[in-house]
Amino acid sequence: MGEGCGGGVGVHSYDLDLDAARPRPVVTQGSTGLPVKVSEGDPEVIEVTAETTSHDVSWYLELERSSGNRKRVLPIGLGPIGGRAWEPSPFQR
Repeated sequence: MGEGCGGGVGVHSYDLDLDAARPRPVVTQGSTGLPVKVSEGDPEVIEVTAETTSHDVSWYLELERSSGNRKRVLPIGLGPIGGRAWEPSPFQR
């Protein structure tokens, strides 16, 4: 990302084929794989591009984070950068 608001923040990009039998994130060129290590003073952007061409799918995205011996799973909402809306998972209700 460039200068200004959010400038200098690392971006990790992944493609997700929702037509696959078991969709898994694929690292896009120039990004690093999972897991991603971040800190409060060193934020990162994780960008997921999900596509389907053959199926009508319902899906959701969760982020598993850990700090020391604490773990938490966070539901991920639609990001503001060029995203499209999807319906929330029934697990998020």
